[in-house]
Amino acid sequence: MPAAETAASNPPDPLQLNAACESASPNTGESGLIAALQPLFPGLRIRHALTRGGWHRLGGVVDGEHRPVASNIRQWAEQESAGDIDQLVAKYLDAGYFATHIEGKTHFLVASAGEAPEAFMQIEVEELQEEVERILIDADWQPDDIEEFLDPLDYPLLEPEPVDEPHYLFRRLFDIQALIASFDPRDAESEPSKYRRFLYEWTRSSAGQSAFCEHWVFAVQETLDSDGDTAYTAKPISTHPEGPAEAKALQGLTGTELAKGIQRFDKILGYPMAWYFFLVTHSAISHDLASRIHQDHQGEYAYLAKKDLDLLENWLDHPYAL
Repeated sequence: MPAAETAASNPPDPLQLNAACESASPNTGESGLIAALQPLFPGLRIRHALTRGGWHRLGGVVDGEHRPVASNIRQWAEQESAGDIDQLVAKYLDAGYFATHIEGKTHFLVASAGEAPEAFMQIEVEELQEEVERILIDADWQPDDIEEFLDPLDYPLLEPEPVDEPHYLFRRLFDIQALIASFDPRDAESEPSKYRRFLYEWTRSSAGQSAFCEHWVFAVQETLDSDGDTAYTAKPISTHPEGPAEAKALQGLTGTELAKGIQRFDKILGYPMAWYFFLVTHSAISHDLASRIHQDHQGEYAYLAKKDLDLLENWLDHPYAL
């Protein structure tokens, strides 16, 4: 068995992954994180694919010197209030405490583990920074319940101030090939069949000359099935954040200008047929782009390879989106 397949079939323990993440500092950048994780994946080469930021979640409670009082504000508030929010407010009105939030980014790291486009490992690591958000209790404010206490509306916020150094936290590891294989393919209209079609089209089109995980990761969501067991859905996410902005330039183009436009789009994203895979996955590209390209090829234009034109014609006959 090739080393890459062996590594994929014997993934490291989550405790090992978390220890490796915690040993790296965000101050060293993504290279430091990769260096910490790489020894756990012998035979594979880990690389950074995408970072998604702009999210935050509830933090904890700190005192006036930013020393920790509680790491989880929800658990603390529920315990201290004993179901009576007025009691909580009265008890801590003059404590001088602050509420914090966790500012976060999610780093997607990938490692190819085979020839199939979905044959790769996907590692998700959170970069977290706890920051002071607001005074915990204001004398002129009386929340109605715990939820309003935790996430109040129209409450004055402070200028964010770090409580501690940013740190990494291991989130999840997926063998994407195993994940896709776990989906039920029997229903032709089901989402799993669309995943397989998407990956099959990658292989059969001009895009297949590029490694899939250089350009795509999967945003995986956990749900509960009818039996109460954990199930997954997965949406392909482009690793090229400039895609939506570039897609707008394709609106309304035909003929020579459209040929130049999709060539520019593909060049910027770094692989052939990028416009098509964005068409399938992103609302930033109108589906009428497919009709305009096909109409061009019904006339005097021929800027797509035959296999790519065949793929487009099949999509026009049987459209789908992810």
